[in-house]
Parts: sequence; structure tokens; C-alpha cells
Amino acid sequence: MLQSFTKKTTFQRMLVYSFSLLSAAIILCVGGWSVYTVSRHAVKNMEHTVEQSANYINQNTSILFSDAIAAFSLSKNYSVSRFLVPSAQTNAYRSAQALQSLFANWRLVQESDSPIVDLSIIGMRRNAYSERNGFFYADAAFLESDQFTELAKAPRAIHIWGMPDPLSDQAWEREAVCLATGIFKTGTNELAGIMRVSLRRNYLTDVLMDSRISEGGHVLILDRSGTLVFSDAPEAETLLSAEQCARIVSTDGQSGAFSAKLHGEKSLIAYRALDQIDWFIVSTAPEHQLMRPTRTIILSIGLSLFAAVTLICGINILISRGLSRPLIELTGHMQKAAAGDLDVIAPVGGGREIQFLCESFNGMLVNIKALMARVVEEQQNLQRSELKALQEQINPHFLYNSMDSAVWAAENGDSKEVIDLLMSLSNFYKLTLSGGMDIVPLQREIEHARSYLEVLHMRYFDLFDYEIQTKGDLAGIMFPKIILQPLAENAIYHGIKERRYPAGEKGKLLIAVRREDAFLHIEVRDNGAGMAPDELSRLRARIASDQITPDACYGLQNVNQRLRLFFGPAYGLRIRAGPMRGCTVSLSVPLCFDRKETEDAL
Repeated sequence: MLQSFTKKTTFQRMLVYSFSLLSAAIILCVGGWSVYTVSRHAVKNMEHTVEQSANYINQNTSILFSDAIAAFSLSKNYSVSRFLVPSAQTNAYRSAQALQSLFANWRLVQESDSPIVDLSIIGMRRNAYSERNGFFYADAAFLESDQFTELAKAPRAIHIWGMPDPLSDQAWEREAVCLATGIFKTGTNELAGIMRVSLRRNYLTDVLMDSRISEGGHVLILDRSGTLVFSDAPEAETLLSAEQCARIVSTDGQSGAFSAKLHGEKSLIAYRALDQIDWFIVSTAPEHQLMRPTRTIILSIGLSLFAAVTLICGINILISRGLSRPLIELTGHMQKAAAGDLDVIAPVGGGREIQFLCESFNGMLVNIKALMARVVEEQQNLQRSELKALQEQINPHFLYNSMDSAVWAAENGDSKEVIDLLMSLSNFYKLTLSGGMDIVPLQREIEHARSYLEVLHMRYFDLFDYEIQTKGDLAGIMFPKIILQPLAENAIYHGIKERRYPAGEKGKLLIAVRREDAFLHIEVRDNGAGMAPDELSRLRARIASDQITPDACYGLQNVNQRLRLFFGPAYGLRIRAGPMRGCTVSLSVPLCFDRKETEDAL
């Protein structure tokens, strides 16, 4: 019934019916939006709570550090300068007593429960005074510590050390937080010492404990480098990963929040920078606890939507199957065609629009196959035309050189040599024409090259000797014509004639043709002038070029292009040469036997 419905109804109408039924999905959207809104509101409330907690911490820590920073004004007192840079008449203990009086007077105006537990002055000469330790000499290792080195690089800044290096290794020092800054000599920028203000660590810990926003949450303090300075509990020291700490301290703003898994539990992480200190307050809270009030609402919405979603999904599945099956089948046939199977035929079915698509697809495949056949035919015709054009370029080139040889012989008055030369030349052109064939038996191509060499040898009998060697059964092998002659011509005119031979020696030219397995191997070798390596590189580049130029390597370019057109781009000439060591031009091509098949391959 559904199949009959899809055949008689247009695809557009089926989509209308489908969308009408699927309009019930609006219920899901409304429900989802309700859940999202409730959840988002809960998250906003949670972030607001975290922000209030951060503000509370920021307010308390700002008050604490403001009192500590105010204490640094004591470093400008004359008693401090006199202690750090004593004169020859200055008694160190009396200077320390002056500091004791200075600090005691300062304490009189402080509250009794002040979180500041100690004030210390440490000089560059290791002379030191502390409220708790009195006068003493600091250990030399203290002046070489990382914290002291850090302060010396930026002495005017206020440095905060959550775990300060101890001066006397007493218990109270391990429970303190230090703020420190540099003290300079009067009238100069030379560092004379440092002042440290020590605060009770438990004061900060109490503030952090009071600012927890939920059960299971924690509060931490990070410095600008992302290092943990304080935490409200020992288990919180490993709560944040290095990546999460880096994300917090690298923020452009002063505050923010994000969600992440902490100890395997999804939590909200909110942070804020302190106003006066380069630290970050970080509050964490498990999201399941913060979202607990909204769970009941979300659960009610989910249950009320479940029945509607189930019903609508069932109807949607039935309708979508009827609509999509023809499209899925058409897609499968398209994938086969894309993989190269152009004989595939898509069955015509489904609605009117799908039937039109199937018919158009089948017609497109027919047109593609016809177009591909036409392109192949046109490419074959183009290659035949290029091959014929290249062959015609070689004929007049050889004729000019051959007629020059005949003229030279006639000028010498040797009529018999002229007759023999013209007879060889006549035989050469008979073989050249070859009844208009471009592909000839290999034996005829060898005879063609032999006739050419006989013509030149009559003229240059005292310049060179030649030899043609054959190996293997060459009968029936077909080969493009006018290949060997240009190679022989190049060896004589650009190799043998360019070299001066010792008395009694002549140039030698060897043409070796052999059949080996399914390949034909040909070498044209001379003992002429050869060429230098850089000249050989240039020649190889010119021959490999697709552009033929009328210069000394014209014949080699012509032959190489014809071989590549006939046998394919993987085949061509190979050249080896060296200075005064002659030159060898070789080629290896697949065997061809039937002339018609060979020409059709083009």
C-alpha cells in the first residue's frame, strides 16, 4: 500500500505529508528548549554563587594584603638604612635595637589579632633582623636561593611567596606567607637589602574554607605562573591539571568560568584575579550538586515527552523508509558509476521526481560512454597526425646533407662514385617512402640505415668505418621508420667529424640491434669527440623537452618525440658520453609484430 502510494504521488507531496506528520516534533523542540532553559538558568545561578564567593575571598585577601603592603613603608625609615648600610662607627646591635623600637612602635597602632606575624630586614651583607628572631646573620644559601634571585631581578615589585625560604627554620615560618620587596641605598638605585612581611597561613585557609559554595567543592589560590599557592584541603592540591591552571592564568579578563572533569567528576570551575596581588582565586563545585534543584523539573519534562517522541519517531520511520528507498538504490548505482562501471542501469521507480532522476541518470551514462569513445578516437587521430608531422620533418633534413655529399663527389670528378652514391641514395629513398607506410619491418629500417651509411662512406671513406650487428630473430618485427638513420647521422656529424684521430686511425660507428625477451634493444655507438658532463646534461634536457628546435640536436629531439608518441612517454632515448670517449645512444622498446595493430595503437 505504501509502495503504491509513493508511485502515484509526487515527491514534493510526499514531503508535505511527511513534514505534516513530523510537525509533532515541535513538541520535542519545546521540551528540549525548556530543559535547556532550566539547565542554563541553574548554571547561571551557580556561576553567580561562585562569583559571590570569589568576591568574598577577594575582599578579605585584599584587606589582608593591604595591611601587609602598608607595612613596607617602614623600609624608608632612617633606622632601616642605617642597619643595612652601617658606617664605621655604627654598632650593629644598636642599629638592631633601633629597628626593634621602630617595629614595636608600629605594632602599637595595629590590631591585637593582626594576621602579620613577623617583620624582617635582610641586608646584602647577610646582617638580618626579625621581630621573632632578633638580630642574626642570614645563611649564605638564602642570598643564593631562587626567591632571592627572583626579587633581585625586580626589586621594586612586591613578591608574594606562598612557601617562603626560611630564615631560621622555625615552625612558625612553615605556617606563614611572605610578601617581600627591595630596599635601596639612600640616593642610589643600588640594592641594599630586602624587607619581608610574614602573614599567618591559617588566616587565608579560614577564608577559603568559609567561601566554599557547595559540599564537595574546594577553593584554591594560584599565582600568575599557574602554581598552587593555597588550597582549603590537602586533597585539593591535585585537583586542577596543568592545562586547566594554564587556561586560568592565561585569560585576558579578570574573571571567568568553565566546566571540566575534576577527579572524574564534572564540575564548574570559576576564577577571579585579586585586585592588589597577582593571584587567582579558583572555586570548584560538582555540577550534580549545583543542579540538584532542577533535576525534578528536567525529569518531569523528559517523561512527559517520551511517549510523544516514541509515537512520532515510529511514524517518521515508516514514512521515511518509503521515501528514501528509491533514493538509496539510485545512490548505490551512482557510486558504482563513479567507481568506473558505466554499464550500470538504475531501475526506474518511486515518485515522479525520482523516476525522472533515474531516467536522467541512465541517459547521462549513455552520453558519457559515447563522449568517451569520441575522445579516444580524436586522441588517436591527433597522435597519428603528430607522428606523421614529425616524420616529414626528418626527410628534407636528410636530403640536404645527402645532396651535399653528391655535390662534393661530383666536384672531385669521380663519376663512378657519383653513380654509386646516387644509386645508394635512390635505394635509400625507396626505403624511405615505403609505400606511404609509417611502420615498416625492422629489417627494412636496418637496410635504410645501411644505405645511408653507404652514401656517406663513399664520401668519407678515409674518415670512418661502420658496422651493423644483429642478434636474435628479427623476422616479423615492425618498427617506426627513419629512426636509425638520424641516430647514425648524429654520430658522424657531431661525434666522429668533431674529433682529430691519430695517424692511421679512423672513426668507428657501430649499430647493434638485438631481440631479448619481449623487448627490442638498439645501440648506436661511436668513438668520436664525446662531450663534457655539463654539455651532456644540457643535451639530455633539450631532448626531453617537448619543443623541437632547429639546431644541432634536432635529429635526436625528433627521434625521441616520435618514440614517445608511438610507444608511450616511458620510452625514449638514453645517452652516455664522455670527453674524447665517444657517445652511445640507446633505446629499448616493446616488440611489435602486426603493422595494422601497431598503427591502430596510435
